[in-house]
Amino acid sequence: MYDFIPRSGNADVSKGAIENSYKKALETIQGIYPKVAPETIDFIRERSKMVYFKENSIILDYEQVNSYCLFICSGLMRSCIKYRGRQYTSWYMAAGDMVIAANSWYDQTPSTERLMAMKDTFCIALHYNDLEYIYQRWEGFNLVGRKFTEKYYIQARQMTHWRFFAPLYVYKIIIKQYWNIARQVPLAEISNFLGVARETLSRIRNKRWKDENEDLSSARFADKP
Repeated sequence: MYDFIPRSGNADVSKGAIENSYKKALETIQGIYPKVAPETIDFIRERSKMVYFKENSIILDYEQVNSYCLFICSGLMRSCIKYRGRQYTSWYMAAGDMVIAANSWYDQTPSTERLMAMKDTFCIALHYNDLEYIYQRWEGFNLVGRKFTEKYYIQARQMTHWRFFAPLYVYKIIIKQYWNIARQVPLAEISNFLGVARETLSRIRNKRWKDENEDLSSARFADKP
């Protein structure tokens, strides 16, 4: 169970930071669906909770049911999966991202992935039942859910293609399209994610791209056995 933060704030997060976080979250929602009903906004404010995760803490563990959708206000998370006894990072999430463990969230079944805080992370949390109520009570809000689903589905599809590219090109994609994440994730983490030595990635990182406007869709495929 999460340690929720009172609306008045605490030692980790001030009341002003909480209000600013709500403002950003609601601006994100209204940017997707400008006609969102004031009653919906009031319900979200009333039913959602603030939660703070310390660096390296486990947010959702394997076999736990994902009961809360998280909107990251500040900080950094990663999603991990187990394969043949080893743990691998599947991706990273930063401020402005909505976070769920999809396999667990949609069916409310035990999770096959782990969510972890890579930095001290502050989120707004909304329970599964409350979000389902919003969808049923205010049908227009389904557009918000659909847009977020589309965004992360496209992102997931893109990442499945990365395994065909050489690490250099994948890194260039991350730098160009996910700079908010790339600038925060330690070099050792990124090199592990790409499957290259840290020294190799360091050379790539320090190298000036010959063509900053290169069309990444024409990148050479990595050699595969």
